[in-house]
Formats: sequence, C-alpha cells, structure tokens
Amino acid sequence: MRYVIYMISLSYFFFYSCNQNSSTIDKIDSKIDSIVIHTYYGPMTFVLFNETPLHKQNFLDKIDTKFYDSLLFHRVQPQFMIQGGDPTSRGKVGPAMVLGEGGQSKFIDAEIDPKFIMCKGALVAFHDGVKKNPSKRSNSSQFMILHGQALKEMHFSPPNNDRTYTEEQIELYLQRGGCPQLDGQYTIFGQLVDGWHILDKIALSQTYRSVDQHLPDRPLRDIRMSIHHLN
Repeated sequence: MRYVIYMISLSYFFFYSCNQNSSTIDKIDSKIDSIVIHTYYGPMTFVLFNETPLHKQNFLDKIDTKFYDSLLFHRVQPQFMIQGGDPTSRGKVGPAMVLGEGGQSKFIDAEIDPKFIMCKGALVAFHDGVKKNPSKRSNSSQFMILHGQALKEMHFSPPNNDRTYTEEQIELYLQRGGCPQLDGQYTIFGQLVDGWHILDKIALSQTYRSVDQHLPDRPLRDIRMSIHHLN
C-alpha cells in the first residue's frame, strides 16, 4: 500500500525530488511519511515533504496526540481551498460563530521551497496573509488543501505572473489547476495523492454563506476530520 502511494505521488508530483531510490519498500518507508485525513465523504491520502521538516514534524506530533480528531473543515471556498485545524471548532459550533483564530499561541517559521507550488491538492500551512504577517510564519495547527481554479498558459507570464516556472510546474498547473497567485506566500508541506473526488465533494459543499451572506463559509453539514499516520 505504501509503495502504491509513493508511486502515485511520483506520477503526479513528478518534480518533487528527494533523490530517493524506490527499489525497495523498506527504503521508501524510511524516507516518505504518508497520512490519511478521514471524513464522512471518505479518505484523502497525502505525502509529507522532507524539505519542510519543521512543519512535517509539527503535523505528525499533532496527529500522534489525536489533536485533529473531531475538528471541522470550517472554511470551504470552491476553486480556492478548504481549511481546517482550528482547535476552537471542537464540539458544538453555532452557524454564526466565526472560526479561524485558533492555534495562534505558537507559530512555525516559514519553510517556503520554490519547487512546491500551489496546485490542486497542495497541503498548505495557514497564516493570516502577508500584509498581516510579512514573515510568513505559519499557524501551528491550521492548514489548507488547495482546490484551485482551471488555468491557462497566460496565467504564467507577465503581467499576470512575474514568477519563473519550470515546464513541469506549468504542465502540472495546466493539468490540475490551482492558485499560482499565492506561490511563495505560504509553506507547502505535503501533497494529495489519493482521494481527489473527496476534495471536490468537500469544496463543493453547501455553506451557511450560500444561504445567508452574513454567515461564515462553513458547510451546513459539519465535516469533521480524523487523521492518522500511515508509517
């Protein structure tokens, strides 16, 4: 199972290179950490990146203590992202309660690697935005999973984008979509490799805001999570 997950991750996120040799399962297991996020829609499987060790270890530590179990995906915006991990979302939460401020007692220094891009399925550490947080330090518990929009080649050249992309990165964006306007602003510490339809279902959930624009963009039906480490 771990070997299959690894091979899927290579075929999709082919520019994620750790100089790894996939000749044996033991060697793969020692270098790749995979996690599964369970929801009532089904599971989503991710690989975590070794190039972001602070974020990876923080995430695994929280998973080991079952920190994320029963927390909500509290913010859902189709063609952008789904967000969860706010500790204040545990327990009963009223429709008007605004979530997203939890987990700010501790921050993680940014680990932004230019080879990781904001394509669909990127596992991204949350922060309040560069204007409020120019250091780009991450919230210690909240994360986003990119859903993203469909993209064309024009999105990767001036004046739409001044960043330099590899051919592989552009091809990945064209295949999957994403949010290239956010590249370089957040730490990307993992990538979805299985459960794409689950991400779509969550991102397209009906929200309180779709009923009343004054309410949060949280799904009408609570989408709670549990996460476990495969290795």
